[in-house]
Amino acid sequence: MNTYKPKNETREQQEASAPRSGRRFNLFGLFDPERYLKAQAVGKNLPFVLYCSALALLYIANAHMVEKRIRSINKLENEIKDLRAEYITLKSELMYLSKQSEVAKRVEVAGLKELRSAPKKIYID
Repeated sequence: MNTYKPKNETREQQEASAPRSGRRFNLFGLFDPERYLKAQAVGKNLPFVLYCSALALLYIANAHMVEKRIRSINKLENEIKDLRAEYITLKSELMYLSKQSEVAKRVEVAGLKELRSAPKKIYID
């Protein structure tokens, strides 16, 4: 007759001693809070938590930097539109002022007159 009585093992010890082939995958076991909130588990997962926190900070900083750059680009695009409109206005004004009739009106004040006859060629031998 067998008098050996096994000790009561905890669930973790039973899982550790159980053969892997007979073990079933438990999806809810991944989200078990007892598993992650123990002192050993916290210490073991601390580098990963710090890594995730650093990635989150980098993600937030990158988002702020991109938004700032987009605002700057929009501001420069508006400035380009304004400068282009000013350029077109000044160019049309210049074309109007450089017409022969406008030039003649402006130099008439200085005492210059427009020629009514064709210019004559001077030949030197």
